[in-house]
Amino acid sequence: KNSKVSSGGVGKHSTQEGMKKCVLGGTKFINISPLKNDSPEFLNAEHIAIRPNTDTALMLSLAYILITNNSYDKDFINKYTVGFDSFASYVLGKKNNAPCTPEWASNITNIPIKKIKNLAEKLITKKTMISMSWSLQRASRGEQPLWMGITLACMIGQIGTAGGGFGFGYSAVNSTGDSFTKIPWKSLPQGKNKIKDFIPVARITDMLEKPGETFDYDGFSLLKASVDYIPEAEYKGKKVSTYFKNMRKKYDEDFYEYVCDEYNYDKEKIKEWKIFENTCKLYVNLLNNK
Repeated sequence: KNSKVSSGGVGKHSTQEGMKKCVLGGTKFINISPLKNDSPEFLNAEHIAIRPNTDTALMLSLAYILITNNSYDKDFINKYTVGFDSFASYVLGKKNNAPCTPEWASNITNIPIKKIKNLAEKLITKKTMISMSWSLQRASRGEQPLWMGITLACMIGQIGTAGGGFGFGYSAVNSTGDSFTKIPWKSLPQGKNKIKDFIPVARITDMLEKPGETFDYDGFSLLKASVDYIPEAEYKGKKVSTYFKNMRKKYDEDFYEYVCDEYNYDKEKIKEWKIFENTCKLYVNLLNNK
């Protein structure tokens, strides 16, 4: 259903046609979902019913099988990834955690142990594309199944090959994965940012709570900026979000406020807060309890 729409409209409905070509070419589909009708009938997909939000546990158990059977692509892991040894230690239960065995995963996912083992065998004996829905990310800790999907694809070692690797969002909208010619438009050059230091958006809270410490990114150890803040700030006895409370700054006994003039705000409610000039309206509304 989702593949029938796209942002800006759909010029050509090509998803069904593309799937039928895959079937005619001999591609076998496995639908790992609580819902069997997540895949159309003409795919004749094998359905593996899984408990919602347990996809990461399933993939961890598949990784366990590949590691213990010594059947993952070590050349790909060594050449294109970093940190695999630490990941493998977790999977094997060497970090004060339970080993991610098929038995462990079966209790979490409701998938029979035999099916998990058969799935692991198919991953390494066939050309495999791991396709994951955008919807998996729309949940608590939703980044984990996507990260694990990439990790599992690395272990299989087919990333960059025709029909292999991983993909996110195929059929989530019509245009994802589609091949089309883009119409060139006049545009200004983007230029290059001369500042090379950065911190990933996902680590901003870490930066504020643990200033000056290091973090690992893309195989490098980088330094977090030092930021002065009050970690347990409260607003009239009511906790605010971790990110927002860390933006509060203390200057002895006084607080200063800088708010864009375009925003209509309650000075009484924010008189104890420092709001940056480019504060978005969301945060102003939070302060105004809107």
